[in-house]
Amino acid sequence: MPIIVTPRHNSPEFKEKCVRLVLEEGRTVAEVAKEMQVGRNTLHGWVHQAKVMSEAVNRAVEAAVAEALRAEREESDARAAADRAEIVRLQAELATAREELAKLKGKG
Repeated sequence: MPIIVTPRHNSPEFKEKCVRLVLEEGRTVAEVAKEMQVGRNTLHGWVHQAKVMSEAVNRAVEAAVAEALRAEREESDARAAADRAEIVRLQAELATAREELAKLKGKG
C-alpha cells in the first residue's frame, strides 16, 4: 500500500514526534515509519538531519564553554597578578614605614 503524504506529514511537530520516537524511545525507523505512515527513507532523512543538528549544537556549546573557561582563567590570572603587585607595593610601603619608625625611635 503506497504512503500518502498529507499536510500533517510536513508539520514540524509531526516530524519532531517521529524523530523522538526513534532517538529517545529507541524504536526502529521501520516500526515508526509504519506506525506513523511515513516513508522509511523520509524518516531516516529526518533522523539523520536531527542527529547532524544535535551534533552541531553540541559542538557550539562545547566551544562556548571552552571560551568561557578560557576567559575566566585569563580574568583569574589577571586578578592574581594585580594581587601580587599590590602585595609587593604594600611590602615596600611597610618596609619604608618600619625604616621611618626605626629612625624616629633612634632620635628619641
